[in-house]
Amino acid sequence: MNVAPAQTSLRERTFSASLSVPESTSVDLVTQEGHAILLTGQATNIALKKRINVRYGSTDTKLISTNPNSSITKLVDGIVAAGNFFELRAGQEGTQILIDLGAVRLVNHIITRTNISSAKDFRMRGYSLYLGLDSLSMYRVKIVPENDTTVTDDLFNPDTARYVMIQIDKMDRSGDASYSTILGEIQVFGIGYLTGGMYTSTVRDLGMTSNVGRARWWGVFPTGTKAQIQLRTGNSSSVDATWSPWSSEVAMQDSLPEVYENRRFLQYRMTLYTDYLDTPRLDSVEIDYDQLVVAATTSAEISPRSVEILEPAEIRYAITVTFDARSRGIDSLVFLTAIPIVPTDVTLDGAPIAFSRQSTPGRIVIGFGSTITSGSVITAHLKFTPVLLINRIPSQFISKQTPENPQRVDAAIVGGVEGWTIVTTGIPNALIAATTADPNPFTPNGDGLNDISHISFVVTNLLEPKRFRVTVHDITGRAVRRLLEVHTSAKAFVEQDALQFDGRDDDGRMLPPGLYIYQLILDADGVEPAVVTKTITIAY
Repeated sequence: MNVAPAQTSLRERTFSASLSVPESTSVDLVTQEGHAILLTGQATNIALKKRINVRYGSTDTKLISTNPNSSITKLVDGIVAAGNFFELRAGQEGTQILIDLGAVRLVNHIITRTNISSAKDFRMRGYSLYLGLDSLSMYRVKIVPENDTTVTDDLFNPDTARYVMIQIDKMDRSGDASYSTILGEIQVFGIGYLTGGMYTSTVRDLGMTSNVGRARWWGVFPTGTKAQIQLRTGNSSSVDATWSPWSSEVAMQDSLPEVYENRRFLQYRMTLYTDYLDTPRLDSVEIDYDQLVVAATTSAEISPRSVEILEPAEIRYAITVTFDARSRGIDSLVFLTAIPIVPTDVTLDGAPIAFSRQSTPGRIVIGFGSTITSGSVITAHLKFTPVLLINRIPSQFISKQTPENPQRVDAAIVGGVEGWTIVTTGIPNALIAATTADPNPFTPNGDGLNDISHISFVVTNLLEPKRFRVTVHDITGRAVRRLLEVHTSAKAFVEQDALQFDGRDDDGRMLPPGLYIYQLILDADGVEPAVVTKTITIAY
């Protein structure tokens, strides 16, 4: 019988090509043996896919190309082809093409090409090259008053710059028979480190299925540099469709990357960044994993899978679990969602079990009175009001023996969609919906009965956060209480997320009994603010 250690770590103290995979890019594993640093950029086009803009010398619309194939972004897309170009019509002398490299670099080399190498009539006839740490104070590093080639290749003394600019000084004569300047590509090179590089490890065998813990790393990180880690896990020795996707990049030491658990195989990826001239140096990586798991297998599924948007719904969240000799047992179930859900009951194999509930932003924790070490199905019935087209409610199990390392619950895949996903139907007609105050009237006299009114509502149809505020006014229109002022996207302010009005003004004084007005205002781009106005009564 194998005896599993409670917790161990994968430790990497040397980095080499033999321990990485071909997906590793732009990292140097040779110069400082055993360490990972960024490659230098002498042979790398540091303008590739960077932000680019054009400042026209003339704003006359007749001198601006209407060719549908012409686009300034094509100059940095890495494609050189006849149909891939940016056109400047004759008469646009003084036009400036500005590239943001995204970080300060040592620049010393710029190459440009026309879209057709033999099309000499489309060349830049005269131009100047500029560098700058910002886009307003550029300085010239080279001037070419006369150019006779379709490919320019200019070297100059290296200098620090974030911005590179090409100014068109000379073009063909203006007129009906004149030639445009048509560029196909701009390349910029430097002698410093690249702004980013990625070290991807080979697949590592943890020996048996395990729960991944916290990750940390060590190295030398000068100002303006950093490293971030990503993980993925699976049960096959080579990466396939059953593996988890890469977790989000984690920049904070001792964080818990989100991966499938428990799994036997792991792969990590370290991304190095610099915003200036130095390189970070990666010396070692350590990833904790636990071979004593919370449960042997887990699989979550929600029913029903489809509910009406903005309508209160009740769902069944069932998790099938198994336990083995390495299972510690389940003490808590955590729902990881910003959706305000309310558990109404929990059962184990159909029998009700006692539970406690604790809510914090993004987490609903269900605590069990005793450790669950047997059984097959844990079911929670949840109430909530959906506000989004797709509503995900992932979950975790926690053992009190390892509360710092929860186990992610697997989701059954149904129709290609994770089983903890709810799809809504219907289309909301208003940006603010389902506004109520309960109780109304209410009696804030301190007797413990109806002392607080809960104002519930739903913000809909917003993908980007907008300014939103809720205020209470007296019958003269004077604002007496500001209940909320935030920027929010679609969200249900219901249940535990409902606003609480205790009958006091902004200074904490009790308001006199009577009729009051509460108003919800949501700023929306391009339209009048959405406003909902309702009344609430204070009684004693």
